[in-house]
Amino acid sequence: MFSAWDGGRLVELVRDRYRDYFFLEVMPEERANAPFYERHGFRLMEDGAAMQIVNRG
Repeated sequence: MFSAWDGGRLVELVRDRYRDYFFLEVMPEERANAPFYERHGFRLMEDGAAMQIVNRG
């Protein structure tokens, strides 16, 4: 079981599991969370843009 403080360990487990994949992408919910992923080797995508549809239905 993982809790909030295990975020770094979880990212490292995922990186290890998919280490042979050509791309490994994450989409932080907010740009303010990008430094967390940068500390684990991810880089901002040059032309990346997040998109969403919100159903307020």
